[in-house]
Amino acid sequence: MLYLKSWYESRTRFLLSLIFLCGVSSAVVFYFAFIHRYDRFQSHQSLDYAHYIWGMIFKGGNSVREMFVLIVLFLGMGGLLRERAHGSAAFSLALPIPRWRFVVARGLVGFLEVSALSFVPAVTVLALSRAIGQSFPPAQAIQFAILWSACGAAFFAGAFLCSAVVEGEYASPVTALIALAIYSVTVNISVFGKYPLNSLNIHSVMSGEGMPYFRPDVAQITALPWGTLICISGIAVGFLALSAYVLQRQDF
Repeated sequence: MLYLKSWYESRTRFLLSLIFLCGVSSAVVFYFAFIHRYDRFQSHQSLDYAHYIWGMIFKGGNSVREMFVLIVLFLGMGGLLRERAHGSAAFSLALPIPRWRFVVARGLVGFLEVSALSFVPAVTVLALSRAIGQSFPPAQAIQFAILWSACGAAFFAGAFLCSAVVEGEYASPVTALIALAIYSVTVNISVFGKYPLNSLNIHSVMSGEGMPYFRPDVAQITALPWGTLICISGIAVGFLALSAYVLQRQDF
């Protein structure tokens, strides 16, 4: 029941996010065909399709990846504090269920939603590339989706922690955005520029930029960094555990 409850609470945001990511990724693919169709865009003729897809979707810097991170943050909003703000927490708290189980249910459903969303750009690129006479390696698309899934889970759990600490319809998402901005600025300091310190930058892990498992000359991943992904997944679980601890001690 808790899992269905968590799904019902987040399904609208999830479905809208899925449609949005699919639409944006489709636009990126078809724009490649557009810029190669007209003579005034001849300067783009030398652009390799793999580099284009990586730069516009997977790399970052006003790309689909940033949109995915922001979507995941807002998907992580919810929990008992949000229910209290809407006046519906009394029903949930009246159930003979410990509070940590609410966190586990919301976390597992959220992780599954994030994982599904992480595959949307990859599947869209694979499905539409042939329509414009191009091809993208399926293995690369799947590997980027796995990177997004693990890293997205950490962002989701961090946002959920913010919603467990800060109450309010707008206060918690603003707090999550500020925390993301502080984190992004911190990990971009030059001292973190070299691997393995660069593994602290989840943005780089998602895109592969500057990482030893990524070949920038062909814009391809050579092997997934399983150790790093396990650590990031552990961080996500740790955030959820901290959220459960915070909610357990709060007075409703």
